[in-house]
Amino acid sequence: MIKLRTLCLSKALCLVFFTLAGAAAQVIPGRYIVELTAAPAAAGSAGLTGADRALAEERRRTLAAQQTVVRRAIEQRGVRVLTGMDTAVNALVVEAGRGEVERIGRLAGVARVIPDRAVHGKLDRALVLDGVAEAITRIGADRAGAGIRVGILDSGIDASHAGFQDDALAAPEGFPRVSSDANSGFVTRKIIVARSYETLAADAAGYGVDVRDVNGHGTSVACSAACASHVSPLGRISGSAPKAFLGVYKVLGNNGSGATSLQLKAIDDAMKDGMDVLNLSLGNELSGDPQDDIGAKALNAAADAGLIVVCAAGNEGPDDNSINSPGFAEKAISVGSSASDRLLDIEGNTGPNDPNAISPFSSRGPSPSANLKPDMVAVGDNFYTAASTFKNPDASYTVTQGTSFATPTVAGAAAVLKAARPSLTAAQYRSLLVNSATGLNGADSAPLSVRAQGAGRMNLAASLEQPLAVEPVSVHFGRGGPAPSLMRELTLTNLTASPLAVTVAVQSFDKRSLPVISAAPSGPIPPQGSAVVTMQFGGAELSGEYQGVILVANDANAVVARVPYWYAVRSSAVAGFSVFKLPESAAAGETALFYVRMVDSGGVDLLDDSLTVTPVTGGGSVVGAEVFPDAINMVAVGVKMGAGGDNVFRLKSGSASRDVTIALRR
Repeated sequence: MIKLRTLCLSKALCLVFFTLAGAAAQVIPGRYIVELTAAPAAAGSAGLTGADRALAEERRRTLAAQQTVVRRAIEQRGVRVLTGMDTAVNALVVEAGRGEVERIGRLAGVARVIPDRAVHGKLDRALVLDGVAEAITRIGADRAGAGIRVGILDSGIDASHAGFQDDALAAPEGFPRVSSDANSGFVTRKIIVARSYETLAADAAGYGVDVRDVNGHGTSVACSAACASHVSPLGRISGSAPKAFLGVYKVLGNNGSGATSLQLKAIDDAMKDGMDVLNLSLGNELSGDPQDDIGAKALNAAADAGLIVVCAAGNEGPDDNSINSPGFAEKAISVGSSASDRLLDIEGNTGPNDPNAISPFSSRGPSPSANLKPDMVAVGDNFYTAASTFKNPDASYTVTQGTSFATPTVAGAAAVLKAARPSLTAAQYRSLLVNSATGLNGADSAPLSVRAQGAGRMNLAASLEQPLAVEPVSVHFGRGGPAPSLMRELTLTNLTASPLAVTVAVQSFDKRSLPVISAAPSGPIPPQGSAVVTMQFGGAELSGEYQGVILVANDANAVVARVPYWYAVRSSAVAGFSVFKLPESAAAGETALFYVRMVDSGGVDLLDDSLTVTPVTGGGSVVGAEVFPDAINMVAVGVKMGAGGDNVFRLKSGSASRDVTIALRR
């Protein structure tokens, strides 16, 4: 047995443990992001068109001069500057030794220096359950996403696939755009941007030299969002937005791995390319503070500038508090996965399935800052979509699963919504998608936790008809003591041309305590006008978590806005363990590493130094257990594999325990 306070059993094992800790945390050796003090070009912009675009261009010129000064100072120290970003974030990417990092951090104009980190990737019935098929029928297939640009930040694309051909489309003026001549062969009438980042990739051999998708993930994701309607071996399929344009930004290499620096550069490029929607079906499980995460900061800036940002929540479910970075970005739509109504294999064999379940792998909230994520779910199980022939020449389609595929379904829906209801803000589109969702109930008819489903499963048909936008899209009462006295406000905006009367009610999932609506609109909300709903949450001797939805009905139609709320009483008692990056197998004598986050009964992260790790079966031993400083309330655990079969290790803190198994690889 080893306790959290004990770091290592021997100096040699200690060195092994910490080497493994760094590798498994996926810090890219010698690569750093230098964030500068000046605000990026998009800061404060209401959008990147018209006067805002001119203002952003002026800021870029100023930032270019400032970056030049810092760049020269860095290069004078013998450090190589790889690239810079100026729109979503103001930063440089450098290759430097540890000795130079501290000196760079002291330079004038430098805010901080952070390690570059690795990130990795995380349809037919899906479109029916998510309300997409009904929406497309209602507005017409020829208008579904027409003119909208969807940026896919992923592993590239198989541009020759039938799903990315549409002779009826014509690229907008100034397009196509490519990052190199090598990418000129990967644009079509639908794919209007092809950018790759081979010169920035830390692993050049594993990345590739252009946007071709050898990994396969990006092709499947892009099709889920915006495949043109076409005939597949199992019948006619399309993405959510069959008439949308695609921008391809290869941030994941052929090996499926990428880096935060590539992600930031691609966000910058996508904003400059005028993308309307961004899809990020990728993430990093070992996340730090969402308020300080540079990827989340970039996506929030993109949302402020008018882009609809959609991110995967992660595939670390059903563990609590497992939302990935950058999926926890406040202004992004964080998407979890719900089940399909049928099981499906690639030959087309089907079977019944419960469509109201949350996929077991879908990450659960809250986020490490105790915010309510995911925002919503969409079908991501038994997902039939395009496959890249660069990966397998004999397979153009695949059945797959993951929040990676639920996410682009929402991104494509965002394109359909923006095309059908133009001139709204990014925040309003976000609300229309999130707050028009359909709530999911379990087998006992009880509502599923808001930490699993957010507002519910996407219903694009309802989003098209929703007359109200809500800000914020969920109510974070957060975590606190047993006797809270809290007040929150919701702003309701009437998006129609007629006065709109509303009624506000609260549905509690726990039947224990309700937010009290202390003020609500007393009369109709004027056309394009707003009104505020005020609610109080309080009580004494509360315990555990409190959750439900605020329901806002209107007199124009039957579409009800659902706004999830959540509060957790802070506890010092560990109720469970969330485990990250647990190896499936390891050889006898091999030292393996995994990560543990302790959570209370409300899923809130905490740190208890009474944690012990004990070998149970298999003959393994524990090398060490230490607080991992680069993530919130997370412990790195090192174990040495025994030769006696599968190795089981027991995590224990107080009355909570969990056994984890690493298969013995022979």
